[in-house]
Amino acid sequence: ATGIDFDLDSGFTISGTVFDEGFSPIDGVGVCIHRTDGSWTGVCGGSGPDGTYSTDALPAGNDYTAYAIGDDLGYIREMWNNIECPGSNCDFGTADAIELGNPDNATGIDFNLNEADPAFISGFIRNWNDEGVGGYVQLVQTDGEFFWSYWVDENGNFTDWEVPPGDYILLTGGHPGLIHKSFDLKVLGKAGLNYTQRQEQCCQ
Repeated sequence: ATGIDFDLDSGFTISGTVFDEGFSPIDGVGVCIHRTDGSWTGVCGGSGPDGTYSTDALPAGNDYTAYAIGDDLGYIREMWNNIECPGSNCDFGTADAIELGNPDNATGIDFNLNEADPAFISGFIRNWNDEGVGGYVQLVQTDGEFFWSYWVDENGNFTDWEVPPGDYILLTGGHPGLIHKSFDLKVLGKAGLNYTQRQEQCCQ
């Protein structure tokens, strides 16, 4: 096949630096570009070790805005300019607009992300008859480091344990005659949602 040609227009980029609240650069934060009506442009960038990022080119316009997504690193999402939006609760109509192409790229679109507060996890453990069982649950970090054990009451409930943001494995234990289970747990703290989990058990 021949003649599959493209005529591409020049565009403009958005760039800046992502810092923490102490103005140290943060590596690995995604920065995505939306319009103030909430629609996504399909363009994102990512911060490097020095905290800087730069997006792909976009057409000229005056209704762009940016937001930094630091959830996985334990930071609260933030829209430009200094507007936090925990989880995905971002109203881009409240963000500051960024203008491109009049006449240049947009530079200095910086972010100062705050660390997420700890989350609280809760849940319950039931047997095959949907009856609560006691015992305990253990929380282990994904690198294998033990974090904490929580006792489960006689009704199978464990509740309101404060856990900092991170990736964990939740393990059940101390239930005679029942098969212990585990599952992965991502805790986003204030950056996302707290968790309530149901752990089903069945007899050996």
